[in-house]
Amino acid sequence: MNIAKKHQVLLDRVRSCVSNRNIWRYMLSEVIFEIRQAFPKYAWIGIYLLEKDELVLETFLGKPTEHVRIPLDKGICGASAAQKKTLVIKDVKKDDRYISCDIAVKSELVVPMIYNNEVIGVLDIDSHHRNAFTENECKLLEEVVKWVADAFPGFQKK
Repeated sequence: MNIAKKHQVLLDRVRSCVSNRNIWRYMLSEVIFEIRQAFPKYAWIGIYLLEKDELVLETFLGKPTEHVRIPLDKGICGASAAQKKTLVIKDVKKDDRYISCDIAVKSELVVPMIYNNEVIGVLDIDSHHRNAFTENECKLLEEVVKWVADAFPGFQKK
């Protein structure tokens, strides 16, 4: 399967997850699963949701982490949320903000989830390879996160 087709399959599956779920946590877990299916090279995939001034781990696939709460002024996740922008760290050893969860992690991608111009969480992905994230993957994952964030109002009252 070529890359464009693979990306389209992921987007179609995410759209299905978003439209067919009425429980936020289940929908987020399914999205994480679909990302892992599309990109088995990713070592850890998680979604943190914003609660006051902290990101709180909601769901993940990969090794358990002790970092279940991250203040907005800490780590790559906190920086992404505070700046409202995607951060791609090609080599985590070269970034002082990186909070180590697994010594095998070499690169990280964090995409903020933004609804109504407010950050509601982040998608955090770790890889055991340096420079693991292509520009196309970043754009695709930003689109995935947009679909998830756009579904947020439907879950607020449930």
